[in-house]
Amino acid sequence: MPIPRHIPHEFTEHLKKGVGVNSIKSLANEALRHPEWIDCLLDILTGHISWDRDGMRKAAWMLHHVYLLDERALLHHRSTLTTILDHTEDPSVLREVLKVLGSPLWSDTETDAQRVELLQLGMDLMYDTSLPLGIHYTAIQLTSFRIVHKTECTSVTEAMMQLNSTVGQESLPLRLCVERSLARLDKKWR
Repeated sequence: MPIPRHIPHEFTEHLKKGVGVNSIKSLANEALRHPEWIDCLLDILTGHISWDRDGMRKAAWMLHHVYLLDERALLHHRSTLTTILDHTEDPSVLREVLKVLGSPLWSDTETDAQRVELLQLGMDLMYDTSLPLGIHYTAIQLTSFRIVHKTECTSVTEAMMQLNSTVGQESLPLRLCVERSLARLDKKWR
């Protein structure tokens, strides 16, 4: 596939299958010095720049590493991250973007509508048993700090209990995570 001229050469070599974490971390660190690289990653993930599935997964992974290096680097891209959530069908991309948005850091910048939207998304993800377990962990994190009303706590509790009942014994770590989260919610909202 032809690479658009405005894409840094470094991306063409790293946004493919088989590239390891050290390369992704190095490029994420470099992206912090070149904000246009972050824009490029977002363009790939929103589909404004066409890329193959593996490249999109690497772009999402790199974006998550940008966030890990500097939590505030993506704050002014919040609406774009939500757009990516709305349009991706790839669970790997979804998981990486949810990891970024699942941080409590966002709560001081979100409007109430954005908070409610992500709270609902987290609950919807808990009800979807076709998703990989990693997304369920992220959904728990996504909802846990966005609850501001008792009714929201009740809804999140129901979603977590449903998740716990559908996972069964196949994933004891996830069940334990749900149980710990339920205990924290009960203690806080009792």
